Formats: sequence, structure tokens, C-alpha cells
Amino acid sequence: MSDVLQEFASAWGSAQAAPMTAKKEYAPLPDGKYSCQITTAQVDLTSQPNRVSITYDVCLPAEYTRRKIWANFTLTEKGIPILKSEMRKLGLNPDAVKKLDDLSEMLGTLFGKSVEIVAKGRKY
Repeated sequence: MSDVLQEFASAWGSAQAAPMTAKKEYAPLPDGKYSCQITTAQVDLTSQPNRVSITYDVCLPAEYTRRKIWANFTLTEKGIPILKSEMRKLGLNPDAVKKLDDLSEMLGTLFGKSVEIVAKGRKY
């Protein structure tokens, strides 16, 4: 066995699992307006049904900085009209999408964009 493999086997055999730490729980964001920055916007073909996922990082108000707001839109007959509406709100032209690659490319332009999100009646 090579030195690297022996070293790994020895380290693995003697290592103890790190202790589990308590997960920090957050209360849901209260209804209101939040200044956010888009940190991810992507097509997710690994979930069923396939979907578009957008993550917004809250910037203001300051007490909610670094909290996240997620928006997921299924790529189904029912979900696509809602996604198209959201795309328009974000300044994108959904009519320019002719194939899935177009959608992925367009979503990629959202990274870092500053937007205002109104949270009302949803638990983020």
C-alpha cells in the first residue's frame, strides 16, 4: 500500500467524528420590504419537477442582513407563467427565451443585482 493510502487509513481509523452543533434557528422574516442582492439564479434539473431557483440575500433593514429569501418556480404548465411574471419584475424579457440554455444564460445575468422584495404572508 502506498504511503498516502497508509497515512489516510491510519488517520481515518483514529479520527473521531466532530461533535454536532446546535443549528441556529431564525424566526420568519416579518412582512415588509427588504433590499436584497441576488446571489443565485439557476435552472435546477436535479429536482422533480425541474425548477428555477433564485436566492436573495437581505441587505436592509440592517437587523436582517445576511438572511435569505428563496424563490422557486417549477418548470411546469402551472409554474412557467409565474416564472415569466417574476422575470419581468427582475427586468428580464421571458419572450426572448427559445430554449432552456437561453433561460440559464438569462438567469446568469441576475447575479449581484440589487432588488427590493416585498415579503407578505410567507415564511422566509
